[in-house]
Amino acid sequence: MEPINGQPNAAAAVEGESAIVADATLSAALQAAAAATSDAEWGEASGRLSAELALRAAAGETSTLVATFARDAGVQPARVGATLAELEHWPWSPPANLAGAIGAPPTDRTLVDGHQGDGRLGGIRRLFESETSLTSFASVLDDPDVLTAPARRSLLALLDVAWIEDPAGWSTAVGEQLTEWNDARNAISVAPSSQVNVLSAGANFPTTVENKLPYPVNVVVHASPSNGRLVIEEDVTVTVPAESRTNVLVPVKAGVSNGNVVLTVTLSSPTGVPLGQPVQIPANVQADWEGVGATILAVVLVLFFGIGIWRNIRRRRRERAEAAAQGADGASSDVSSDTDVSTAPVGSEASEAPETSESPEGRND
Repeated sequence: MEPINGQPNAAAAVEGESAIVADATLSAALQAAAAATSDAEWGEASGRLSAELALRAAAGETSTLVATFARDAGVQPARVGATLAELEHWPWSPPANLAGAIGAPPTDRTLVDGHQGDGRLGGIRRLFESETSLTSFASVLDDPDVLTAPARRSLLALLDVAWIEDPAGWSTAVGEQLTEWNDARNAISVAPSSQVNVLSAGANFPTTVENKLPYPVNVVVHASPSNGRLVIEEDVTVTVPAESRTNVLVPVKAGVSNGNVVLTVTLSSPTGVPLGQPVQIPANVQADWEGVGATILAVVLVLFFGIGIWRNIRRRRRERAEAAAQGADGASSDVSSDTDVSTAPVGSEASEAPETSESPEGRND
């Protein structure tokens, strides 16, 4: 960018939009001081920075300027701290914050046409497309900003003009950023599963949802059968804790016949954004087993109680027969005793009768 007239502030107006423009001369001196590997080198670089600021102050120019560190300035944190401390002690260049730089009167600037290779333009296009997809994906979060805000900062950093001088490094950084965002979008998935047996007319089809993000997510689980053997009653909405798995039960009903069916399980955000890749889970529907099992159970119960009742009846009959037999034996014993008692006197009297009887002649005598 180029200033239209006068000494520019860092604040700029470009085709109606606000911008902040770093001073190239001051930035070069600042970066040299921060990257110094010896005290002598640092003293020389900080001296150039001090002189540049002093010359501008002596010319009576009052501007709010911005200078930037290099991206690898963190490698020498001690030099960065020493340089900032030195800046604060120079009375001709009091420090300002970013809000002060943005609030300064803007300088009108125009864009300078420059050629950008197809590789850079293609990389920028992919960055914007991926960042847009990530923003839609973030609807799974209660607070999407925890994901979208860092992504926006990373995008803006990759659009910095400083990368123009390092196309190879920029291409590598773009690839790493795209991979990171793609991994985030694929962090929610349906775990593969073996065949599930459905043995009743109404059942819950089990599936597992995995969340690799460091935040809890809200997802909608949808299942679609490959044929009419299973009917999906409704989708299931579930919250999966951070970096964990959650078992989800999808209500299903047996359909027209038994046999094999494949359920395609997909995930989406509460706003309908697709998540991850569809997963196919095979199922074997044998809903008749519910009726067969109930019939077998009923037969077992009938046999159990029937045998018990039959044994009770048989035992009672046996007890009655034994009681009747015992009663008959007792009656026979009583009859025999009575017969012996009653016949004994008769026999005695019969034996004594001839001795006591008298003939008619004797009584007449």
